[in-house]
Amino acid sequence: MQLNILIKDAHDNAVKKGFFEAEDSVINKMLINHEFSIQEIKAVKNAFKSQNLMLLVGEVAEANEALRKNDEENFKEELADIAIRLAGQCGNLGLDLDTEIRKKMDKNINRPYMHGKTF
Repeated sequence: MQLNILIKDAHDNAVKKGFFEAEDSVINKMLINHEFSIQEIKAVKNAFKSQNLMLLVGEVAEANEALRKNDEENFKEELADIAIRLAGQCGNLGLDLDTEIRKKMDKNINRPYMHGKTF
């Protein structure tokens, strides 16, 4: 599937550009140190996941700002940034996004119109 190629390419480039370097370094030091509990290591991993999610939010905000400025080219570029950032994170987590999207789409098929909401 093309999505898995995108994930691999985006993750490889993010690693090459140092985007996961601090995360890997900190986690590896914690694992070697043996002074940290599993819960502490998990908390730090979750903090890095949260940081990466907020980077996605930043890209969404940039896309929204381009839309507000009626800057179609920048809007499209920011949408691409969202996909690239998400793909890089999925690669870092070892997440098979293709499978997860297909599972979610199958689940959504049985949901009510607009999921019971007004917007």
